[in-house]
Amino acid sequence: MSSYSAKDIIRKTTAWIADFVILHKLCPFAAVPFESKNIDYRLSEGTDIRQLVEYSWACIEELKANMDVSNIFIITPSLAEFSDQLDLQYSLNNLLTATSYDQYFQTVAFHPNFLFDGEEKQHAGNYVNRSPYGMIHILRTDEVSKATASLPDPEEVPRQNKVKLEELGSEFLLNNLIKYQL
Repeated sequence: MSSYSAKDIIRKTTAWIADFVILHKLCPFAAVPFESKNIDYRLSEGTDIRQLVEYSWACIEELKANMDVSNIFIITPSLAEFSDQLDLQYSLNNLLTATSYDQYFQTVAFHPNFLFDGEEKQHAGNYVNRSPYGMIHILRTDEVSKATASLPDPEEVPRQNKVKLEELGSEFLLNNLIKYQL
């Protein structure tokens, strides 16, 4: 891992959320918990998926016990491969299902090399889940349901995101992503 501190990486991550995700309204319900400072950020430099699952599970248990926190970003900058980030998410989702915690929590994977199945690597739409570092976002299912119910047409969000990202263009998106990396 680099010589940068957890504080540096979290600072860059929160700047990316504010200046990219929220500014471009890629997640229509991200602003409320962000501005309320109800998001927890955790950094794990591990590379072993099993250990990362255990660490992430401990974070989920803490989130379950602390209703003052809306959601958690588990930042995993040492997971260089996108496939490893997906393995982590898949393992967490299996554990959530096996324990019935999937009623309470859901996950979203982010990674600098995020690639939607069937998309070309440089397609602008991939940038909705491309982030400066690998991350697993753990959200409360009830909060996502409430936020989605408040939208006039929630199914329209992915299409609107695709249009926004295509307008911004791949070159801008790549440069923007690099700007938040250390």
